[in-house]
Amino acid sequence: MIQPSGRRAFLRNAGAGVLALGAAPWLAGCGGVVRDDLADPSVARPRGVSTQEAEWLGLAALAPSGHNAQPWTVRIVQPGRWVIGSSRERWLPAVDPDNRELLLSVGAFVENLSLAVGTKGYRLQVAPLTDESHAADLLDVRLTPIEPVNYPLERMRQRCTVRAALPSRPLRAKDWEALRAHAPEQVFYYQVGSRQAELVRTATLEANRGQAARDDSVRELAAWIRWRDTAARTLRNGLTPEAMGIHGLTGWYVRHFYTPADVLTADFRRRTLERVTEQLDHNGGWIAVTSTGPRLADVVAAGRVFERLALEALALGIAVHPMSQALEESPWSEHMSDELGLSEAVQFLLRVGYVEDYPRPMSLRMPLVRFVTV
Repeated sequence: MIQPSGRRAFLRNAGAGVLALGAAPWLAGCGGVVRDDLADPSVARPRGVSTQEAEWLGLAALAPSGHNAQPWTVRIVQPGRWVIGSSRERWLPAVDPDNRELLLSVGAFVENLSLAVGTKGYRLQVAPLTDESHAADLLDVRLTPIEPVNYPLERMRQRCTVRAALPSRPLRAKDWEALRAHAPEQVFYYQVGSRQAELVRTATLEANRGQAARDDSVRELAAWIRWRDTAARTLRNGLTPEAMGIHGLTGWYVRHFYTPADVLTADFRRRTLERVTEQLDHNGGWIAVTSTGPRLADVVAAGRVFERLALEALALGIAVHPMSQALEESPWSEHMSDELGLSEAVQFLLRVGYVEDYPRPMSLRMPLVRFVTV
């Protein structure tokens, strides 16, 4: 048995926090729960939801969200008409008090849904039901027939957030043009070494430092980490060690011995900042995504732009890592647009770079019965 003093030493040496260590082949048996280990979320569908609707909604739910909280809800009013909202229990009030990032996640969910239904000959008509981000019901969604549109839906299944260090070389011009083609007036790239990239790096590090010092934000993070495999299999949301990049012997140890209390320790906070610094020092630059206005519909639309960009990036071998802490913390949140010379509000800051071997998705997804009602 490891004694308390020895345990603390092990934690320091093993890499507390979100330190990502590569697992040697002989440690493969130490792996935790990943997405492929669990049944497809669309398999267990609520009564009254068709197989086709379940497939669409399962693809939509592959969208990313803060702490992988998966805040969206869907109520099927009638065939071809749905209401999309959010669940209060999956809000993140410490880092997202205005639900701005929640709306962006809902937008990414809607974009996946739009692409999925388009392949079957439907267009998604989306109208806001409110301008209040804390409302339970947010969007009215209706399907109208169109000619089917080809789109490689497998991209949604393969897309993931890449937190690893990335090569410090700029994006190629042709790749950047492909990324911004969907919404050139809302997507801006600042290559590594530029003044703007250095500005974003500094702001991101200081914002992370501020959040690491705040107990409310650290407690919120702790509440969404699924250290135990049993919690991961039961809840199927939040951040697992595997999704955070903690593999091998270190992953085995934290899954068996870590608790939320460990997240609050000074050592965990320090090592988290060390990992953030490593990420900030290794990338090909930053992409900023803006909204076209301040209203709820504008923010949701920015989430859709982000998701389309992220799916395109996968096809180009480009990793995308949202690191928008500077948009969550003062004073950077108030001045980021001005500092970058942009006329509209920045909604995403994305660390980007080429990745030789795009990793398989590991973050978990809830079954439809957890967020879909009829």
